Amino acid sequence: MADTEQFRKIIDEDLTRLKILLKSKVASFDEIKEEEEQMIEAIKNVMTQVKEMEEVLENEILLFKRLASGWEKAYIDRRWGAIGNAIRGELEDFNNEYSKTKDVYDKCNSLNERLQKLLGLLKSMNAKNKESREKELKMLEDFRQRKREVSGI
Repeated sequence: MADTEQFRKIIDEDLTRLKILLKSKVASFDEIKEEEEQMIEAIKNVMTQVKEMEEVLENEILLFKRLASGWEKAYIDRRWGAIGNAIRGELEDFNNEYSKTKDVYDKCNSLNERLQKLLGLLKSMNAKNKESREKELKMLEDFRQRKREVSGI
């Protein structure tokens, strides 16, 4: 016959494996249950948001009905007047900013022209200085040669 200790050892190992399997199944069941609860909570949130939207829409419909009974024209005039004033203000601001920008641009152009004239003047001065230096060096060289010729005689 088989040894009872080995038999018990095998049974204990099998029971341990079964316990582990059951725990993993229970854990996965708990995860599924948690996901279901999250889904239910999300659906509840969506339902409350839909109810809030319905309330807002109903309030808008009531407001429209009140305005349609005679106040609609005054409301529209006031609304378009406000929109027109806002657009007018924006256009004035844009015009002011454009004028400022144009003035700055004109000043920059005039400064750029002055800078170009100054650069041209400096270049011409450098060219003249270079020419005059070359003339002076040539004159000095000529003077040396004449001096040598005179002293060599």
